[in-house]
Amino acid sequence: MATQGVLTYPKGITHRTRPSIAQKLHAVQIATASSVHHAAQSLGYGERTVRRWVMEQDKLRNFSGSKARKRNTGNCEAVPIIPDGHDLVIHMKDLRRQDLAVTSSHMLQFLRADHTDWIENYKSTRKTGYKSLLRLLKHFADRHGFSKQRICRQKKTQEDLEATRLEFGRYFHDKYHGVAMDTLYNADETGIYVANSESHSYRMTALLTIRGDGAKLPIFLSSVARIELGTNCNDWYP
Repeated sequence: MATQGVLTYPKGITHRTRPSIAQKLHAVQIATASSVHHAAQSLGYGERTVRRWVMEQDKLRNFSGSKARKRNTGNCEAVPIIPDGHDLVIHMKDLRRQDLAVTSSHMLQFLRADHTDWIENYKSTRKTGYKSLLRLLKHFADRHGFSKQRICRQKKTQEDLEATRLEFGRYFHDKYHGVAMDTLYNADETGIYVANSESHSYRMTALLTIRGDGAKLPIFLSSVARIELGTNCNDWYP
């Protein structure tokens, strides 16, 4: 358990350097007297960062506030809002080591074990209680180095994937040419995470099935909790 009132960080987290205005102006002074490279090497900043400060030196000098104060840095003797934050980070790292997804709902499930009263009290003091709690947990994850999913380059182009699909289709119909289309099913299993459910926030499994003649079958949902699914919400629901 982490000591109440003392903000601790798990090992391996590197926090970004946040120099004050006075430190930036000092770097600008050295860069002007010698070179940007010399200022960056002697003070430990990146050359691109020092070069940007040199370009913005007029703005830095005209800053009306305290040039020596650092904003949003370190432990300002503030008591952490989330209880047992250190244990929560360890739990999140354990999920990652098991190649499991880490979502705000998973974090909330961990806190429910010992801090139900805190959760209810937090939601009761916010205008949008549950959404505010999820937003708080999301910021907590960002602050401790848990990155979001990002769009990345596909390993294969869409043309290659389409060619593979056509090749498999020709192979299948050549081998099983006598199979009727209304007896052929294409099923795909996918995971669903319910992010806005207060009662059941864990993973469900959905089985999507389409028949060879184009007919869509009802979605089969597998979950520990009892789910009520409305069938009249969308016109496309089979």
